Amino acid sequence: MSRFYSQLGTIVLALLFAVTIGCKPNSSPEDASNDGVIVSGINYSMAQPIKLESLKTKKDFLDFCENNEIAVVKFTATWCGPCKALEPELEKMAGYFETQGVKIAEVDVDDLKDLSNEMHISSIPHTFVFYNGQPYADIMGFNPGAIASLIDSVCQNQEAASISGTDNTDWTDEAISDAEREDRAANVDDSGSEPVANAEEESVPVDEE
Repeated sequence: MSRFYSQLGTIVLALLFAVTIGCKPNSSPEDASNDGVIVSGINYSMAQPIKLESLKTKKDFLDFCENNEIAVVKFTATWCGPCKALEPELEKMAGYFETQGVKIAEVDVDDLKDLSNEMHISSIPHTFVFYNGQPYADIMGFNPGAIASLIDSVCQNQEAASISGTDNTDWTDEAISDAEREDRAANVDDSGSEPVANAEEESVPVDEE
């Protein structure tokens, strides 16, 4: 009898082992990506950072936007905590997207108050993306994942236009409304991205020091 129970126990254990192996889900690249901190396709964290150019005059700003096919400008201030937290992330993005013709700079709202008013800057950091000298979209606050995804979407549109032989004049060569820019920013895919630095607040009013 004891031999019978011993054999029965062996069979049960074998069945349990087989069930465990059979129910194990197949691994996939998508599943593997969820193990990391950044699960979106844009992992710029290891890129060599490039120091942001500081635009001192309105002419500097206009020249920067017009002379670079894809120009990114962050409106900032020395007293703004979220702005300081965003700076190293943008520097790494500058290195990551450099081969795609992306240039990133910053404007101090205290140095260029007139320009800040023209751009309707109410809170900082406020990051604008320009394509061929025209505003494409903008993102307010500390959100590096969304900014990286936005830059990537512009780069993809640039590549698609180059391949198709079109110039995408419907969204680049004409000034667009604030609502259209907001829609573009809202539609960027930053799913799964996480802040890579902690900021106490996402943005700060420009009149607060």
